[in-house]
Amino acid sequence: MAKAATEFVSGFESLLFPFRFPLAAIFNNVSQGVCLFNASARIVACNASYIDLYGLSRDIVKPGCTLIELLQHRKETGLLIEDPEQYAHQILASLKKDQVTTWLLETRAGRFIRAKNHPIAGGGWVTTHDDITDLRRAELATEAARLEAERARSEAQAAHARLLDAFDVVPEGLALFDADDRLVLWNKRYAEVYAQTTNIAAGVRFEELLRNGLAHGQYPDAIGREAEFLAERLELHGRSMSSLEQRLAGNRWVRIEGRRTADGGRIGVRIDVTDLKRREESFRLLFDANPLPMMVYDRDDFHFLAVNDAAVAHYGYSREQFLSMSAADIRPAEDRERFEEAIRSRAHLPSRGTTTWRHLKADGTPIEVQIFSCPLSYQERPAALAAIFDVTERNRIDRQLREAREFLNSIVDNLPIGLTVKRASDRKYVLINKVAGRLFDVPLDQQIGRTAGDVFPADVADFIRKGDAEALARRSEAITGQFSLQRGEGSRLYQTLRLAFGSEGMQEHILVLLEDVTDRIEAQARIAYLAHHDALTELPNRHTFELYLGAAVERARGTGESLAVLYVGLDHFKEINDLFGTAVGDAVLRAVAGRLADAAREAFTARLGGDEFAIVCTGPQPMGAEQLAANIFERLGEELTLAGHTVRIAASMGISVFPGDADTVADLIANADTAMERAKAEGRHTLRFFDNQTDRELRERRVLHHDLRFAIERNELRLDYQPLVKADRSVIGFEVLARWRHPVHGEIPPGKFIPLAEDGGVIFPISRWVLRAACREAATWSEPLSISVNLSPMQVKQGRAELIDLVRSTLAETGLDPRRLELEITESGLVGDRPRTVSILAELKSLGVRIALDDFGTGYSSLSRLKDFPLDKIKIDRSFTAGIHLNPQSGSITQSIIALGHALGLTVLAEGVETEQQLAILTSESCDQMQGYLLGRPMPIEHYAAFVRPEALDTPLAGAV
Repeated sequence: MAKAATEFVSGFESLLFPFRFPLAAIFNNVSQGVCLFNASARIVACNASYIDLYGLSRDIVKPGCTLIELLQHRKETGLLIEDPEQYAHQILASLKKDQVTTWLLETRAGRFIRAKNHPIAGGGWVTTHDDITDLRRAELATEAARLEAERARSEAQAAHARLLDAFDVVPEGLALFDADDRLVLWNKRYAEVYAQTTNIAAGVRFEELLRNGLAHGQYPDAIGREAEFLAERLELHGRSMSSLEQRLAGNRWVRIEGRRTADGGRIGVRIDVTDLKRREESFRLLFDANPLPMMVYDRDDFHFLAVNDAAVAHYGYSREQFLSMSAADIRPAEDRERFEEAIRSRAHLPSRGTTTWRHLKADGTPIEVQIFSCPLSYQERPAALAAIFDVTERNRIDRQLREAREFLNSIVDNLPIGLTVKRASDRKYVLINKVAGRLFDVPLDQQIGRTAGDVFPADVADFIRKGDAEALARRSEAITGQFSLQRGEGSRLYQTLRLAFGSEGMQEHILVLLEDVTDRIEAQARIAYLAHHDALTELPNRHTFELYLGAAVERARGTGESLAVLYVGLDHFKEINDLFGTAVGDAVLRAVAGRLADAAREAFTARLGGDEFAIVCTGPQPMGAEQLAANIFERLGEELTLAGHTVRIAASMGISVFPGDADTVADLIANADTAMERAKAEGRHTLRFFDNQTDRELRERRVLHHDLRFAIERNELRLDYQPLVKADRSVIGFEVLARWRHPVHGEIPPGKFIPLAEDGGVIFPISRWVLRAACREAATWSEPLSISVNLSPMQVKQGRAELIDLVRSTLAETGLDPRRLELEITESGLVGDRPRTVSILAELKSLGVRIALDDFGTGYSSLSRLKDFPLDKIKIDRSFTAGIHLNPQSGSITQSIIALGHALGLTVLAEGVETEQQLAILTSESCDQMQGYLLGRPMPIEHYAAFVRPEALDTPLAGAV
């Protein structure tokens, strides 16, 4: 029939016109459903059988209808499960390969349709549709026929004819062999199944049939292993009963059922299971390649029979592990009994994933899953197929959302501002948080469902109604407003923000945020005041002072008048804080502010910060400023009694005059400050006018102090190295000395910038930089010479933990041997808390470094001090070395120091050796080490490269460089 249909379609277009009406009658009366498509995938013709077979609409399925439209119509009528576009793509793809393809379909009435697509010349195709429902149902008839064949073996010849008829109508292939294994009887279906076998005839032995089929490619699986295939097949054929699934040419599959008859013959049934095998392959593909974890387990003992790749990947068990486990094993122990009960009671029913279960991954991680399952037969065992949906993350998100909703509800109730929502239709409240309830002073259960007129006074309710109307008119635009509400404690000011919201299909609402801004408005006014005034004294602050002074300077510049700035700094104010506490100190500042304002009267007085004040004095100068300063001294001189303490106040003042001393606000203030600093330096409690020449050094000192703070990051510091030598002039190490090259002033002597650094606290970062840079450099030397670094007394007195950590971390970072590092401390660094200093030095020595006492003899050194402190070396000050050959007293002192040091087991070094005579005397007195210009000046380390390299060993220092 398929061949006839193909021939019919191929000639359809050429024969259509001359035989139009007769052909149409034949076409429409063919039992097969036939549909012809052109190369554009449009229907050229389809018969009534095709339309009736599927119950389709003739208004849609007609010439011109596209393949997509046809499939969409079938989808709408429930005849197609797949996506129409994807299904059409599969059909067209198969047609491009010029292959006849077969599709098995099932109608809503339970009929089975076999559709075949036949490509035709020109790019179109014809599809034929056969109702094979009876063929399906004939499978049972086949079995009955097979049994009937066994019973009919002994029947008479008359029944033989009936058997032959039955053979040909049975849709399965049937064959009967005699006791010699020769073919006796076969039906047409048997011959169709083995179409490539050419010797099917009565009397042919079964083995000959097999060999002929092998020769003609009947058995694809036998290619390359023909002998083995033949032996296996004959062995199976020789059994009394056998069953086999066999692949034939054309990718067809048959199931062979064989049985020996009572007379030694054999009857065989060939059942075409191609569609079943393809379904199994489709199931296997859907199962194995499914991105969802899928499992098949036995319904009796719950053991896994199959799992797909997604399950292996998701759970972490190997396939072998899975197949040795049961469905109960992947559940927590406490859930297994409930699972088994549920399965036993509902194993025959599908599961729709309504219950959430807990599973365990291979690593023990628990997950939450929903299971969609259905019963099936797997390998002839009652089983269940389960698709697993991991809902752990979804449930976590749901929990978070639920918690978020509860959290948001909590936030709404705990917002620091009132929040209300009312319906736009009747303006009744539907949501009021706790703060709004307190503001309304009405119980919450009495507020919901009420209007503003029910809650507020008439004037406030009218304001609210107008605001609501405006919000609704502006829609999504927020509006703000303020209203005052009389409460028991007085009038309070409230600020509102309104927003109307609601979309099409949603009822409109009005959101109102209500905030009591009384305190905030008052605070803003206070902040505005404090922006121009000092919070402690209520005097104008620096910013306001500068604005006022700027305006005064402009007026004076225009009129040609003069004015003065008085800079007032309290003397020893820090001592008041230290003695009596900051509370008394603040009280003193407030009292001083009041007295200054009284003394200055109409003059503008401000607090610039800390204990410093400033006054703008107008009128003739400098007489006016002198008179004002006298009034201030007199007024401040009066005793203060605060918190039971009597306090006497003194102040130092500096004055700068416009236009003589400065022409700008900044310079006037700076010059007055400089003059005040000079007043403090020259005895305090006095007045000084700005003197350009006298105060220049003080300004320069301030500038240098400021620049020194940035010297390290600007790379302005460097290290010089001065050799330490023995009496034979062999170098044993170097002392590092910090140098500062200022970008403007050039080289700044250490005696000038080191005190600046110590006064301003900059000595700490500089000392850290010096130590690290020196150790980093020394660690690169191939000759293990010592490196000597000076410590500031402030480091010892104020930075114990920092100093210890600095030395420890520096040694660790640079890798320098601690025995090569020598730390020098001056005698002033030992003065103070002796036990604390001894502890610090001992902890430093525990790191492995050496401690040297610098400038010995110039401070407070004594025998007991040398005895108490863990020192390794003392350095005789250069003041003794300089006169050793001129002054017998200096020589005796030097000799005594050397003897004292040796007696205490200390190394002695003499500084300032500048002549050969000094060197000879120190050598004769057994001084251990020397240092001075005669032996080497402080220079960059490159100058002494020869001494830090192996070839410089034992090279004497030639002299001063």
